[in-house]
Amino acid sequence: MPMQNKIICPNCGAENERYGKCEYCGSVIENIDDVTEKYISHGKQKVTIDERVLIQKYDMFEDKTETIFRYGDDKGEISFKFNTKDDGKDTICQEKIHFTHIQKKCEKDYYRFGYLDDCIIHADGQNYKIKYGTISNETLSAICKANYVGVKFRDCYNDAYFNQESIWLFVTMARTFYNTFIDSSCYNDAADKLYTYFEEQKNEEKIEKQVREIEWKRKREEEERQENTNIIKAIVANVIFFLPVFMLLFSLVTCH
Repeated sequence: MPMQNKIICPNCGAENERYGKCEYCGSVIENIDDVTEKYISHGKQKVTIDERVLIQKYDMFEDKTETIFRYGDDKGEISFKFNTKDDGKDTICQEKIHFTHIQKKCEKDYYRFGYLDDCIIHADGQNYKIKYGTISNETLSAICKANYVGVKFRDCYNDAYFNQESIWLFVTMARTFYNTFIDSSCYNDAADKLYTYFEEQKNEEKIEKQVREIEWKRKREEEERQENTNIIKAIVANVIFFLPVFMLLFSLVTCH
């Protein structure tokens, strides 16, 4: 007898006749209509976030909450600037990196800092090697409290360092997470500073876009004027070239 309602195992994809343990792989199959209370009481964040700068995404099946910064792209990635060397010359490069707070059921909170698998953070003379982009609460606290912070990583066999603007941005983002998830009495102005910074960035990008559009329009108008000038010059040249011929033919016709 065919099953009226398909119950699919989220792990192996096999069809089952009832909720509970999968008959094939043993994974737990939850009835989505009945699990809301359970999931909310475990993995879903209950902290209040500043929605001006933060967004939370909850994965019910993994019982995991990710908190990212609002002003990044779809992946939550934000542009950071680095000082590095290219053919021995100092240069500035820019990369998009995500900074994410992750909370999972039965696990300690941690932070994922982009793709920087080989990254060293200097905080007041102490070095913190970041493996697989994972930052602990302890490391985050050290970053927030330090008077000096530096970030170094390896990229294309070159050492690269955050410039001063990116260091400020990184520390302010860390302090926003610290205030949100560790101690709400500390760094109460971090989210405000971050919001102001990102809004200024948006305004600067908007102005730069307008300037580019004006320059493109001006360039196009100049190209059109040049095209019209070239057409007029071609017409005048043709008239000058053919006018004596026309005058000669006209004189011959009138003489006869």
